[in-house]
Amino acid sequence: MKLLVITGAFPSMPAGEADHMFHLCRRLAEHGLEVHVVTTRSNKVNVALPFKVYPIIRNWSWPDLLRLARLLKRLSPDAVLLKYIGWIYNDHPMITFAATVSKSLMRSAVFVTQFANAEGAPPEKKSFVTRLIRNVIARKASH
Repeated sequence: MKLLVITGAFPSMPAGEADHMFHLCRRLAEHGLEVHVVTTRSNKVNVALPFKVYPIIRNWSWPDLLRLARLLKRLSPDAVLLKYIGWIYNDHPMITFAATVSKSLMRSAVFVTQFANAEGAPPEKKSFVTRLIRNVIARKASH
């Protein structure tokens, strides 16, 4: 089974969420899953791992949604696990569309969101352009 893990928190980020995802991915790989992790560019792991890490996301904003979509299409995983807590994605609403993009590209893939807590990406704190793009994508996704 091929699994893609999406997480903004991964080593070398000094956060409990980063350690959690690192150990989860390592254990899943040790149990025979083919694990791939997409994370933030600044997260660099400098040790040998039993899974593949793609530190390709700049800041979890709208252009990064295209990077994520290209990776999803290229890897074509059987399942996707999103570790969600707003602050590890810079409180940007882009990440909330990961499931929609995943399902539009791979209908049969399972998508699971693991919530760390109820903190979200408050739209009122974002720019007008970000809110506009979010609303357009949300409307398109609901049709």
